[in-house]
Amino acid sequence: MFQRMILLLLGLTLVVEATNGSDFIAHGTKQSGTAGAGAAEPQDSTWMSINPASIVDLPNTFDFHYELLDPRRVVKMQNGGAGVVNSNRDVDTQESYVPNMSMVYELSESERFGLGLFTMGGANTHLSNSRTTFGAAGGYDRNVDYWTMKLSAVYAKKFENGWSFGFGPSIVYSRMRTDISTSTFAQTKGDRSWDDSWGAGFTMGVYKRWDRFAFGLGYSSPQWTQTFKKYDDVFSPIDHPQNLQAGISYEIVDNVKLLFDYKWIDWTSVNIFGNKGTEGGFGWSDSHIFKTGLLWEVTKDTTLRAGYSYGRSQMNSDDVYVNSLFPTPIEHHLSCGFTHKISDTLEFSMSYIHGFKKSFTENDKDNGIPFAKGTEVSLEMDLIGMGLTWYF
Repeated sequence: MFQRMILLLLGLTLVVEATNGSDFIAHGTKQSGTAGAGAAEPQDSTWMSINPASIVDLPNTFDFHYELLDPRRVVKMQNGGAGVVNSNRDVDTQESYVPNMSMVYELSESERFGLGLFTMGGANTHLSNSRTTFGAAGGYDRNVDYWTMKLSAVYAKKFENGWSFGFGPSIVYSRMRTDISTSTFAQTKGDRSWDDSWGAGFTMGVYKRWDRFAFGLGYSSPQWTQTFKKYDDVFSPIDHPQNLQAGISYEIVDNVKLLFDYKWIDWTSVNIFGNKGTEGGFGWSDSHIFKTGLLWEVTKDTTLRAGYSYGRSQMNSDDVYVNSLFPTPIEHHLSCGFTHKISDTLEFSMSYIHGFKKSFTENDKDNGIPFAKGTEVSLEMDLIGMGLTWYF
């Protein structure tokens, strides 16, 4: 049943290009409106993905969000003097569609149960030219489709001292197909056929609200996954790293709240992300992301949102070539959004995020791949979302 549910959502999804490495900056339109800030300010059931403890303040709700991602990727290969790289310039603008759905159920005045199915992230690159002369001769080494979704179930309880705690397990399902080349420049044995991977982990969090001030902290364990068997000649297990997000919310005047969050993603603990290109990885460093958001309840029926997120790219100039099919250089994101209550039981939300253009050029300083020197990648993106919240 779970696999059928995921495949149904994947039928609505044209692959994902994430914006915090291979993780999405936010899940759903309300999160996107504040650029993913809000560990201390729950607004709908998708908040179980940031901080499961925070859902204790929510009523019975069901949310469905659908977002359109419009990326503009540029990959420019240079010969590097070795004749291996196929010199070319590609622009890839294929759009992606990103669904998320979740619910919260009130078990008692102080207890909540949450269930959510979230698009965690992925990659979507289709170049018109192969990266190497070997790939050009064989018509491979230019495509990657990868996405991953997580089903989370959480229990949250508020104690008499006002502190809340949330915890729950998660199941991860991923799919991939690619024609990437191996270290010997041969095409992967997977030959661009779909392969599946399953995994599991857990999430937990704490949360407390005072008069005008609130604090929240959410932690997600590593999501340990199976190896893609068809692609074990190029990839080790693509585990999802542990991450932590802490935040505060402060009501500066009536109906206006300011949010500050910090998020850490432990890329270096996962071999495929943390290892250098010569060691079979992407050479990523850990992400340290700072987010700020503003909530303004204009009327009892309308709320406006704005947000900004900055995190130094986990990519670096030593491993641009190995990232050229997985370009994730963006550092600055600016967002806005709104929610309007249509009736006592239904809300409609929209959001917009712009990821500002960022480029990296291979310098071949440390990785010992001389033919990769001069490889350049850049990415700019827009994310437009719509969502419905049903109170039942």
